[in-house]
Amino acid sequence: AVTVDSPVEGYLLRTPLPSALAFQAVSWAWGNVRNTLQIKVNGVMISIPANLLSALQTFRQTDKPTILWVDTLYIDQSNTSRKNHQGRLMKDLYTSAYTFLAWIGLATTESIAGMTWLEEFLHPAKHRATANDPDDIQGIPWWTRMWVVQEVLLAK
Repeated sequence: AVTVDSPVEGYLLRTPLPSALAFQAVSWAWGNVRNTLQIKVNGVMISIPANLLSALQTFRQTDKPTILWVDTLYIDQSNTSRKNHQGRLMKDLYTSAYTFLAWIGLATTESIAGMTWLEEFLHPAKHRATANDPDDIQGIPWWTRMWVVQEVLLAK
């Protein structure tokens, strides 16, 4: 049985968009690119940023397979042409996903403030005005990514 501490392993699936396959799109930030760990993908050990491993461990379900779309696992980061092609598909990916998972890091005062701010930004009618200031989230790498606004607005 899979536990929270079990090694992370998975398979890459190829499917056309829009897809009948129910998948979750993961938005995350690289963090320290030198801090990598190993996971098994299609039976082969690969290095991924430690921050992504934390996200995968957090998002996986222990009782059934979890189908995630994660850019760095599906896009060859060393191939500029491939990255550009995939970049043009982001709208389709995020609108086809049945849900959107944002990994802004392990729980800290800043990440909690960031998630609260994001919830209030996306659903202002549900929240009364609070003291959360966007400046509270500037130290979180996820918020510095160019694609954050696109991913959030396209997500379901």
